[in-house]
Amino acid sequence: MNKLILKTGIALAAFALPAAAAHAQGRFAEAQAEREAASQAEYFALFADAAWAAAEANVEPREGLRAEAYTALQDAMAGSANRAIVEMAVRRFADQAGEGLGALVRERQSLSEQWAANNERYALTFGGSSESDEELRERLRTERGEIEARMDEIDATLRADFPDYFALVRPEPLTVEQTSALLGPDEAILLTVPTEFGTHVMALTSDGATWARSDWTREEIGDAVRRLRWDVGASVETSEEELAEWRAAQADGFAFDRATAHALYNQVVAPVAGALEGRNQLFIASGGALSSLPFAMLVVEEPQGSDSNGADLRATRWFADDFALTHIPSVQSLQLLRQFEERRGDAGEAQMFAGFGDPALQGVAQTRGLNRGNSAPDAAEIFTQQRTRSGGGIANVRALRNMARLPGTAIELNNMRAALGAPESAIKLAEQATETAVRTADLSNTRIIAFATHGLTANDRSEIVEPGLVFTPPREATDEDDGYLAASEVATLRLNADWVILSACNTAAGDGSEGAQGLSGLARAFFYAGARNLLASHWPVNDDVAAEVTVRTIELERDNETLTRAQAFQQAMREVRMDESHDTDRTSWAHPAFWSPFTLIGDGAR
Repeated sequence: MNKLILKTGIALAAFALPAAAAHAQGRFAEAQAEREAASQAEYFALFADAAWAAAEANVEPREGLRAEAYTALQDAMAGSANRAIVEMAVRRFADQAGEGLGALVRERQSLSEQWAANNERYALTFGGSSESDEELRERLRTERGEIEARMDEIDATLRADFPDYFALVRPEPLTVEQTSALLGPDEAILLTVPTEFGTHVMALTSDGATWARSDWTREEIGDAVRRLRWDVGASVETSEEELAEWRAAQADGFAFDRATAHALYNQVVAPVAGALEGRNQLFIASGGALSSLPFAMLVVEEPQGSDSNGADLRATRWFADDFALTHIPSVQSLQLLRQFEERRGDAGEAQMFAGFGDPALQGVAQTRGLNRGNSAPDAAEIFTQQRTRSGGGIANVRALRNMARLPGTAIELNNMRAALGAPESAIKLAEQATETAVRTADLSNTRIIAFATHGLTANDRSEIVEPGLVFTPPREATDEDDGYLAASEVATLRLNADWVILSACNTAAGDGSEGAQGLSGLARAFFYAGARNLLASHWPVNDDVAAEVTVRTIELERDNETLTRAQAFQQAMREVRMDESHDTDRTSWAHPAFWSPFTLIGDGAR
């Protein structure tokens, strides 16, 4: 009877997949596919759970179920972060396929967004039956028809001159064999997806795939992630009971809960650790709350000594010691980034570095660091109800101007500039660090771009509130410059950067809560604009450490041709962690709050 139930569950879950995975055909289907991403993910997770149960009960051969589960888990993770990389890669491929094709692809992507917005407004008009409602519907139908006609023209050109477009923009999940071919002998991918029934863990190497499912559910995973994020000073939602318990364990304000970090390692890495042996470069593709945690801070072996002693923290075997880690939104995104690199060719004369930071603000100067409970405001707090011509929100320049000055960011950017041998004109600070300076700069062939300032998250559901970066506010806000570079404005930049460094809090991922996006809207926007790698932060970065990690990573990559970016980043983190000169009775750089706020996202190659 149990086998019958399992077979029925597999059949029902598999029945749901074709409808959920079907490629969009037509404008309505394209828009619908975007809207249903979250519910589709549940179908795919259900299938993976059913496949695991069937394999455990020997209902079906494990090898075949593993291949199907791998496909389902990739689809369960597909989201807007992956979509941003897809669109970035496709635009760049189009630029190389023929003159003017890149512009057509950009126009089509913009028209697709306009069509979706039009359709939503159209649906809302059916709440009334007045003459004005019918007039609005007619205008929207006319506008939609014009959009569709233009998209049809573009599609015809793309089919003739860039036939790869539609296959690239809707990438299929990779098979195990395709993934193995993508990886070198020293590379591996760790795929982790928490579900209602457990956490699926897959290790993929050039030799194949290993599949396991640990016991912790997404709720248990989420609890552990929030605990660890709280320990390092990240913004998390907590109950009064949790807060009292955690504060009691943090009597000196310094300890890190290594026991939880080790327990989490046992759930999301240990089940497939054997398959990772002999590899150095590890790509992390994680779903749910795990996407908001740097895996570098997981603890591999049972911790010894004190959680608040610098020497004991340095002696801990961290996951960052075992692998050079790079986080990726999805396996497909890694494939696309590598395909783009293969087609990239000679970029010609490139500018090495551009930096923007230390905006001229009037608040009391602050150093960044372990300031639990004193995080930057939510973006909703600085938006007015005014809108730009394109419909976006306009920031309150007075609210921005009252934010704290961050003088340490100027030191960080100057150190980066010096390490790269860039001229003083490569960085814009204080009064020069404006939104206009960023938007008018030619960054289309700059190899490394760094932003060191306040980064604001956006938990508000209002359509005018976006995550973004703070710059020197103008006297009066305009459409072109309100002192706040929102994610939608970032997406319009023309970048071709090997990497973008976002040395500001909350630029890497969400808040660790269930359903949080795998990458923040800000990070996704930089991928959309053309970044191939991001060095982004999960919580406010200590001023001294931010300069040390970012500058040292750049120096190591520059001076060691054999090092990949991921290896240079790994070594820079280790140097910070092993530096005893900053140990005091109250703190140490050996605490993960100092050495692990950054995550490398992208390809991680040289």
